Amino acid sequence: MKVSFVIPVWNAAPYLPRLVASLKAQGHGDWEALCTDDGSTDGSHELLRAAAAEDPRIRVFQVPHCGSSGARNKGLDNATGDLVAFADADDFLHPGMLETAVPRFSDPETDAVTFDFAAVEPGTDFAFGRLPDEIPSRAVPDMMRWALSPWQPYAHDLWRTVYRREAIGAARFLPGIVHQDLLFSYEVWGRCRKAVKLDCVLYAYVQSPGSVIRSEYSAGKVDASFTIVHELCAAYAGDPARLRLLRRKLFPRIIKNVWKQTSRAGDPALRALARRRVKEAWKAGEIGFGGFSPAKKLKLLLDLLS
Repeated sequence: MKVSFVIPVWNAAPYLPRLVASLKAQGHGDWEALCTDDGSTDGSHELLRAAAAEDPRIRVFQVPHCGSSGARNKGLDNATGDLVAFADADDFLHPGMLETAVPRFSDPETDAVTFDFAAVEPGTDFAFGRLPDEIPSRAVPDMMRWALSPWQPYAHDLWRTVYRREAIGAARFLPGIVHQDLLFSYEVWGRCRKAVKLDCVLYAYVQSPGSVIRSEYSAGKVDASFTIVHELCAAYAGDPARLRLLRRKLFPRIIKNVWKQTSRAGDPALRALARRRVKEAWKAGEIGFGGFSPAKKLKLLLDLLS
C-alpha cells in the first residue's frame, strides 16, 4: 500500500535534512512525500528541490505564506496514496514506522492506526529504540470515544496517526485558525470505522521554540477555540449521539483551557473576549452545563451573567 506523507514547510531549513533522511530510511519504500513550502525565506525551498531531484518520491509544491492549513490542504489535494500520514518539517520518523503501521490496514475496515511518540528538545541527540518482535496493540472501535474517555491529551496530533485516504475523503483543514489539527481530527474520526492503537514509539516530536503550542496566548487562540466548537457542532448536526459526546467531553475541556490560559495571561481584554465568546456559544446552543463540575458550572453561569 502506498503512503502519502503530507508535510507543510515554513522556514525549517535546519531540520529538513533529518526529516528527509528518516523518510528515505523507511523499510516500507512505497511512499510519497508531498512537501508544501509555505513561503519560506530561509532556503527551505531550495533544500526541498534538491531532495526531490535525488528522490522522485519527494514532491514539492509552493504556496504564498498562508499557514499550515493551506499547505496541508495542498498536499491532501495532490495525494495519490492509499494511506495518508502527516509529519511536521522539524520532526522525524522511526525507520520502522511504515513497516509497523501499514500491515495493520490489511483489515479492510481499519481506517486508522495510531502510535506513541517521543518528545525531543531541539539540538539534542535522540535515537529510537529497537522495536520488539511482537508489538502490543489493541483495537479501537471508536477513535472519538478513545480520545475523550479516558482523556488522551495528544490524540489529535496529526503526526501520530496514519489514515486510510478514503476515510479522510473531502475533509480539509480550516484556514486562518490555530489548532486546526484538533478540528480536522475530530471531523475525520467520525468517519473511521475501526482503528488500531500500537504501543510503540514511531515518531519524534521536536519541541521547537517557535511552535504554536509554545507561543504566547492570544486573541487568535481564543477565537480559534470557539470556531472549533462551532464547526464541530455543524459537522455533527445530523449525529446527535456524537454531538452529545462532544458537548459533554470535548467542549467543556476547550472552555476550561480558555479560562486557564486567559487567567495566566493576565490580560483583561483576553478575559473579556473569552466571556463574550462563551455567551455567543451558549446563545447558539453549542454549549451547556453538561460536563462541568459544580464549581465550573458556577463559573460558567457568572460568565453568562457578567
